[in-house]
Amino acid sequence: MLTLAGLFEIFFSIPLAMLAWVLCGQSRIATFELLGLFLILCIGADDIFVWIDTWKQSATMPPPISGSLETRFTWTYNRAAGAPQEDLYHSMHPMAYRL
Repeated sequence: MLTLAGLFEIFFSIPLAMLAWVLCGQSRIATFELLGLFLILCIGADDIFVWIDTWKQSATMPPPISGSLETRFTWTYNRAAGAPQEDLYHSMHPMAYRL
């Protein structure tokens, strides 16, 4: 189920990004901008691994966290929510030096 949710996240981000691109008034996509698509797919795939690892880690936590699916999910969500921002920073940081 988590795999399907991850695939949905990755593939749904593409049309959403394209819609945002059109709403910004852009009419064409250059080759360099297609690299952004690759970056979106990579971050989405990495998010799946972060969620799975955090979910597995929640099972080994004390009973207030691992006691029910609801508390495990809440802990996993709160713990993994900051990971995409860190991934984006670490992905973009080396590129800033090349510009």
